[in-house]
Amino acid sequence: MYTGSIVSVASDMVLAFPFDDNPLLPPEGWNIGYFHYPDPQGVPKRIRYGMRIDNRAPLIVDMSGGYDRPMECYFPAIRQLQKRGFSSVFFMEWPGYGGCERFDADDPSRAPDVDFAWHAQVKHYFVSNIIKPDRRLAIVTHSMGGNKELRRMHAYKDTGDYDIQGAFLGAPLFKTRMEWLVDLRHAPAGAVTGPVERALVDGFTSAREGTMRGLFHAISSPNILKTVAQQHPDLFLNNYSADWTQRAKESCRVIRSPGFLSELRQRVHIASAGLDAVVCNQAHMQAARHLNFGSHQTFRGVRHRLYYDFPNRLGPLWDSLGRFLDDITHTKKIVPVSRANLIIPAYKAMAAQPA
Repeated sequence: MYTGSIVSVASDMVLAFPFDDNPLLPPEGWNIGYFHYPDPQGVPKRIRYGMRIDNRAPLIVDMSGGYDRPMECYFPAIRQLQKRGFSSVFFMEWPGYGGCERFDADDPSRAPDVDFAWHAQVKHYFVSNIIKPDRRLAIVTHSMGGNKELRRMHAYKDTGDYDIQGAFLGAPLFKTRMEWLVDLRHAPAGAVTGPVERALVDGFTSAREGTMRGLFHAISSPNILKTVAQQHPDLFLNNYSADWTQRAKESCRVIRSPGFLSELRQRVHIASAGLDAVVCNQAHMQAARHLNFGSHQTFRGVRHRLYYDFPNRLGPLWDSLGRFLDDITHTKKIVPVSRANLIIPAYKAMAAQPA
């Protein structure tokens, strides 16, 4: 069981099921739909989602993606879940991203300048009014999605609208490793004078050119991301903005707070990518220590993209995620307790074992 354990284990990579030749192959029974929700100014925005709900499955998996990542990037991961018996999955794209309506018609590549808490509000509405889950729910996230889902879990923990039993956070955004560079990039004119700093800022700017722009897009990508970007370029923003980065930093400060983390009542497993150059893995370990039912695991050899990184490195990730979801499916529900009375069990290695 994951309850109350804080674990940081470096897992060796083993061969996983290879991804299909066509990374864009939709999951079995996948349906795509849309709904509208007013933005903070009251203007209705169209939001895209995908789902396949199997009435026989005892658990529903709620998956959410990272910054500028449409649901198509996660189709191989959703198919992996289906192969492992988790046949009920849904995915809501964050408003303003992917196949959703853009917030700035004059600059559709611009990231929406909205509080992450608002995105959590939209997701709560979607799950409560469209999915209407009638059984246990497990959240599986990537990057920015982990940040926003923690905001939702915390904001609506007392509503009882649906039964979230746990969250598996893949490379979650608690703190960026490039935060200082982002600060330099958006510093006032004339404030960045050093030659090294200037060169880095200029590099950040030039890296935004091309089909997959942005600092983190400049790294060589595996076939999944390239295939989605080549076939559906309209699904990507391909841009960063000072407004978005400021919103992200503000939300990171919120979710890193020990008080915030200690008030979460569900199992939370944090999965760090050993080669992550985007988010700070140290922040993951620190966060796990403040969670009532937290655990942490590091996967060697994989990068920030995690779920759609090279498939021959992801076996332990699928094994760990599968065990986490099995545990939620078949064990008793968590009864919230105060952290003051919680006894953390002795070290228990829960790293994925070689297949």
